[in-house]
Amino acid sequence: MTAARMSVQALGMVSMLVLARLLTPADFGLIALAMSVVALLETLSTFGFDVPLIQKRDATRDDFDTAWTLNVILAALIAVLIAVSAPLAASFYSEPRIVAILYCVAAGHFLLGFQNIGTVMFRKQLDFRRDFLLQVTQKLAMVAVGVPLAFALRSYWALVIAMVVANVASVVISYMFLPYRPRFCLDSCRTLFAYSKWLQVSGMMSYIRDRGYILIMGRALDSSAVGLFTLAHEIGTLPSTTLVAPLNRAVLPGFAHLSSDTKSLRDGFKSMLGLSTLLALPAALGLAAVSALIVPVALGSRWHSAVPLLMLLSLAGASRTLTASSVSVHYALGHPKHQTVTMAIQAFTLLPVVAVGVAQGGVIGAAWAYFLHSMLVFAPISNWILVRTTPIEVSDIWEPICRPVLAGVAMFATVKPISDAWAAPEFSIALPRLLAMVALGAAVYFLCVLLLWTISGRPEGTEALLLRRAATMIRRNKARRDR
Repeated sequence: MTAARMSVQALGMVSMLVLARLLTPADFGLIALAMSVVALLETLSTFGFDVPLIQKRDATRDDFDTAWTLNVILAALIAVLIAVSAPLAASFYSEPRIVAILYCVAAGHFLLGFQNIGTVMFRKQLDFRRDFLLQVTQKLAMVAVGVPLAFALRSYWALVIAMVVANVASVVISYMFLPYRPRFCLDSCRTLFAYSKWLQVSGMMSYIRDRGYILIMGRALDSSAVGLFTLAHEIGTLPSTTLVAPLNRAVLPGFAHLSSDTKSLRDGFKSMLGLSTLLALPAALGLAAVSALIVPVALGSRWHSAVPLLMLLSLAGASRTLTASSVSVHYALGHPKHQTVTMAIQAFTLLPVVAVGVAQGGVIGAAWAYFLHSMLVFAPISNWILVRTTPIEVSDIWEPICRPVLAGVAMFATVKPISDAWAAPEFSIALPRLLAMVALGAAVYFLCVLLLWTISGRPEGTEALLLRRAATMIRRNKARRDR
């Protein structure tokens, strides 16, 4: 699953870097404003019917067909609402171009509702190889359309058309990958809604938490500021979306199988949290440390104002990696209500903080607000509720993250001053300096983790597991060479 997400993100990153040099911050901001409206309306249909299909061990064909039928009905409803709300959104943001964008997105959203529900079986049966191929193929379709259109049009329409094409490709590919053919059926509505009603509320809370700030910024700031923040946020959260999210996607069915065995569930949680923190935390802190060099290399000189935003949003992303797997534990135990409460607290505390930040400091103030909320509210609340409502204990959270956190702080403190001193707007100068900082950061982090692990008495955990795997690979390679 990590390979799938890394492949998808690599394709997305290549596409984004090309688009960032062809389009303007205002183009990205305009799309962000339009998609904030789409995401708001999509919260009405975020029942997540795939989760109960995975969690329910004896799910029947009627369950799958009912889930598919409900997805089609909800997609049609949301498509109509998107189209109807387009003029209202244009008036709210004082941006008439949003109307045509939303009409196109509504059509694509309706088509996406027909995606083959049978692909959920890939995850339910732990067949992640086929899930990998499905995700990568879908992303390839979007990149193959978006990049050439950006060269041809030099307009935000390249992004719009690429999104619609990606939705069509997702539907077609889902039926090519699986012989399962869903049929219209509503026999299992009661069963699915009994579980998924909390997922729908969670979807609404997720929107407020993860996209609600765009409504505030779009009303108070111009589209260029929104574009800067949106792209910085997308890059800053790459470690989480690339490493943590796919692991969560994979461990949900695994945790579901372990839900009746408390010790095995705790052990699995600690392994997952340790692995994701060991890998994702230094990546997020590293992005923050070298933000002054990444922007000129990856985005170009006209995105220079994104440097402080990228630093703050990357630090926010680093703190959010410490909550890995809490969502999967709640869902695996069949208690989506607890995750809904968690997200509600996070959402309704974030919006007023961001509003104050925007009023006091514009887009920089918004980034500071987002960072402080992630550090002081998001991660603490998530872990506190996890400990209070599941078999997970405080030690299960602290033990896997303590050494990576200390090593990450040491790496950040070493790399950040040098990176800032070496900042340069020219690509040819910034690139070799960026590569040098990445090498320095990786060396400092690895040595610090190894030192802290040794001082701690070389306990069993993620470090020991990775070292054993590395030793096994070295022995195998040596045996091959000897043959």
